[in-house]
Amino acid sequence: MFYNKREQIDINDLRNSLTERGIQFEEHEINKLFNSLKFLDNTGDTLSRLEIFANAHLFKLDKNSRFDLLRKIAIGCGTGLNDHDLKLFEKMSHRLHDITELANDRNCSLYVDAEQTYMQAAIESFGQQLSQKYNVGSKNIILNGYQCYLKRMKGVIEHEVQAAEKLGYNLTLKLIRGAYLSEERELAEKFGVESPVHDTLENTHNCYNDCLKLAIQNSNSKSVIFLASHNQDSIELAKSLIYGKGINDYRVRFGQLKGFADQITGQLSQEDFKTYKYLPFGPTEHVMPYLVRRGQESK
Repeated sequence: MFYNKREQIDINDLRNSLTERGIQFEEHEINKLFNSLKFLDNTGDTLSRLEIFANAHLFKLDKNSRFDLLRKIAIGCGTGLNDHDLKLFEKMSHRLHDITELANDRNCSLYVDAEQTYMQAAIESFGQQLSQKYNVGSKNIILNGYQCYLKRMKGVIEHEVQAAEKLGYNLTLKLIRGAYLSEERELAEKFGVESPVHDTLENTHNCYNDCLKLAIQNSNSKSVIFLASHNQDSIELAKSLIYGKGINDYRVRFGQLKGFADQITGQLSQEDFKTYKYLPFGPTEHVMPYLVRRGQESK
């Protein structure tokens, strides 16, 4: 179910949240922050969670969108960041800009991979900011990867679909199941928090299938939905949705690893779906653990 629009926050909620974290601010700063989170057509006194999802990026890649309160929050919210770290972020943002501008000039897609949850929030934030800027017109420059073994992922895809429609950028995403299952559970146990990954393989499959339904059913001719899967049931579900929606273009694409589910790849190719084979390479000590993780997620 899509986000309930009655779930709102107002400026007092934002003010109280910052105060609880010991972050000092002037009234004009909190007003500027609150207004920066609004959609252009929002003239009210509250924010929806969709606005927070789409606009509440603490580390702005666009230098013109930064202001001092964001710096205060970044340093004061308990992450241990300092001004030196923010200077490093500045260098990174320049590099991201240069790479993406080159890709945009050449109409070449960039895949933003998904990693462990302790760094994934930042990765998603950067990818979503770039999507809003570059996945426009007829282009799909940024392809964000989303891990469906995460309990939160269906909600993320719901918001991504809504944000793309609201802000007018092209829905462009890659769905994967995820490969850091043991590590995520071990870290959660170590720190005494709930595991971010689904408790069962069946729940992961259900989440993946729910997400691909959302993506395909809400796609249009400018979308790119990349389904990285070795699971026959997920592939067949996607095909049935494609046929049912009467999609006759290549907006939905499939990918498998070389040596994994080659029979699926061959069948998809024979049926004229755009299908990719992914060939990892590198030192044995790096490639073999990677392939083991892929095998585990493909069970």
